[in-house]
Amino acid sequence: MNSISNKVLTNFKWKYKTSEAVNTLLTFKVKRAGSPYLDASFEEIYSDTLLGSSNAGAPLINTYTASFIDNPGVIDPRYQIYYQIYDPSGNLGTDTIGILDSSGNNLILTELLGSGGIGTFAGFTGPTGQQGFPGVDMVFTTDMSSNTNTSASASAPFSGLPSLLCYDLSGDGYTISKTPNDINSKLKLDFKVKYQTSTNPNERITIGVVYKIAGDPSYNLLGQDTLLGQTLATSNQDVYNFNFVHEPNTK
Repeated sequence: MNSISNKVLTNFKWKYKTSEAVNTLLTFKVKRAGSPYLDASFEEIYSDTLLGSSNAGAPLINTYTASFIDNPGVIDPRYQIYYQIYDPSGNLGTDTIGILDSSGNNLILTELLGSGGIGTFAGFTGPTGQQGFPGVDMVFTTDMSSNTNTSASASAPFSGLPSLLCYDLSGDGYTISKTPNDINSKLKLDFKVKYQTSTNPNERITIGVVYKIAGDPSYNLLGQDTLLGQTLATSNQDVYNFNFVHEPNTK
């Protein structure tokens, strides 16, 4: 790290396998130590439990992706990945559960300047040279809470989208804003949320992102995904990632 005031953007991805055994859960956790040495003390940064105990249909092989901005406050942070298995009844037997080897597994750390830019592209080319690339100006939030319901929404909470019947999560912290520095600037969106489905058949869940420009009362739909089809009748807890490059044409 170039400074203790800099932040770290973590981008982690790995392949995993669960079990069809009932009453078993798999939890991934990320810890951070203040030094790279093996005897350093670790602090938990975040965790996700991906499958609830009611899922007992079949083993699930999937990929887990986690993006997070950490403020370590040290020069040489070390990040460690680990997982925990919950099996209080001993139902796993000889079945295995955990992380699988894959050529797509990767752990990426990016150092961010105290102002939010990426250090590699920030600054000047020389004492009298022209200004270099401005880098990446970033905003982020992790202050969010749960929002679950027992029925489909019958209201359209976003003006300009009368047919989008959904739940507005802005009151639970699932909202963020950014004013572009230039009208030609693009915004890269990296959203990650944990979700839960139902055990009942013939049900689906759709997660999406809407946006609006300051001064315009109408919203626009940026993108959405229907995560489960109608024939799935087993409860599932997983992570949804939304990555998109948007060109708002405003400043």
